[in-house]
Amino acid sequence: MISREFHFIEDQNARLILIPKNDESKQIAEIFRDANNAVDRHVYRKMGKYCVNIYDHQYKELLPALSVIDESLAILEVEEMYNTETGLKFSFEGGDGIFV
Repeated sequence: MISREFHFIEDQNARLILIPKNDESKQIAEIFRDANNAVDRHVYRKMGKYCVNIYDHQYKELLPALSVIDESLAILEVEEMYNTETGLKFSFEGGDGIFV
């Protein structure tokens, strides 16, 4: 059964990364970037399909490519770091790691 093999990141240090990859997700990113906007639950619901959770050590590695909104949410600013077929890309000294 797939549900037994699939696990969400439940670490308290996990971070949510918004990936602006199309018009809707780019509009959502702009809403979060504008500190004057009040973000309602409908925006959060829409945002979910454009986000990935990553571990804290991955977050620290990606930090130069992120706009940090708050302690739990950041926006990926370097489009080349995400591929719709392979997911979010991390470069490690020993090679490349790709996380979907």
